[in-house]
Amino acid sequence: GRVLQTLTLQENEPLTEYFASSSSLPTVPFRCRLEGKDAGSSTFQRLIPSVVETSICRLQGSVDPVVSRLVPGGTVTVPFTLTNSGPQGSFSIQATDDKGFVTGVSQSVVTLAQGQTTTVTVTLRAPPAVAFGTTTTVTLTAQTSSAGSYNFLVFRITVTPPEPDNVPPSCEVRALYGNCKDTDKHSCSGRTFTATTAYRDQGYGLQSIIPRTSATNYTWTVEQFAPGLVDSTITANYTANCCSPRVEFAVSDRVGNYEICTVDLTPPGGLSGGAIAGIVIGVLLAVAIIVFIIVYCCCIRRRKEEDKTDSHVVKRSDKTEKAKSQDVAVRDAEQGRHFWYKFARKQEVTTSGSGNIVMKKTETHETRVKVTKTVVSETRQVEHKVEFKGHKKVKAGMKV
Repeated sequence: GRVLQTLTLQENEPLTEYFASSSSLPTVPFRCRLEGKDAGSSTFQRLIPSVVETSICRLQGSVDPVVSRLVPGGTVTVPFTLTNSGPQGSFSIQATDDKGFVTGVSQSVVTLAQGQTTTVTVTLRAPPAVAFGTTTTVTLTAQTSSAGSYNFLVFRITVTPPEPDNVPPSCEVRALYGNCKDTDKHSCSGRTFTATTAYRDQGYGLQSIIPRTSATNYTWTVEQFAPGLVDSTITANYTANCCSPRVEFAVSDRVGNYEICTVDLTPPGGLSGGAIAGIVIGVLLAVAIIVFIIVYCCCIRRRKEEDKTDSHVVKRSDKTEKAKSQDVAVRDAEQGRHFWYKFARKQEVTTSGSGNIVMKKTETHETRVKVTKTVVSETRQVEHKVEFKGHKKVKAGMKV
């Protein structure tokens, strides 16, 4: 066939796609053919075999969830507009849905001139016992009387309660029998537990009660009730082994509100008593080893410092009375030990009965042994008697 229009492809960079646009489409049926060159400059063609036919009518509209509320047993009308962009003609209008709520359209046949627009309404009615939240899909079709052109529009509408209900039903664990303490994957199958739960709704009534569990072998019993039960308590019992110690009970009402109560008997994941005792003992041993190392290093360091000090000690003789040194170092050749002497002098002056002055001098001899740190003290007392006659001093005697 002949070429009706030639359009240039444009690239949609974010999506890496190509598209073409036209301000006006052909009024006759047509097919689309793509021509171009690949990376190697080779020409290629692609043809869409289906026939495309433009529509001369246009349907527009939307569903307002506030205005177009559909309640159980209620009726709602949804408006739409139909515009004829072709020559004057008659259009047949139909509406269908998958739940059977559509009762009809305001105009099944309408005649429009070119550019003329009219309003069409679709009427739906929900059964009285329909559940809240039920959604139906409606398809509205407009077709020319010659069946040469048509258009359609799809919308959805949901059944809602007459009054808002945002309060979920109640769920309560009333009793729990058994526990899963001290169980593991090897012993869990031999121990079971049972949970008793209760459910109640004060709004539009209960809808469903189901357990959510990973267990494949469990027992679930629940009292029978009709959806929409209000102000009545329903009890249920759940039994399973400790291999699946966690379970959730989900209850919903007719509006779609739901509540979940949980039973979790999973054993604590902490350490056992033996493991804790082992950790404590290990920590104590580590602390003891650290303290020992610190003390040992201090002793070695002190020993080195003392040896360094001894190497600088000057040997002095204690035989010369004139020197009267306060520190005298003597080395014991046999034992290989170092000694030093310190003298503390104390003088006391007293007067005898005859008027003579008696001077007492006390010398304290302190000996330290560096190796054993043992302190040996020796005290020597030397008494000097001195007589003073006139301005002359005469040594009278010495008593030791």
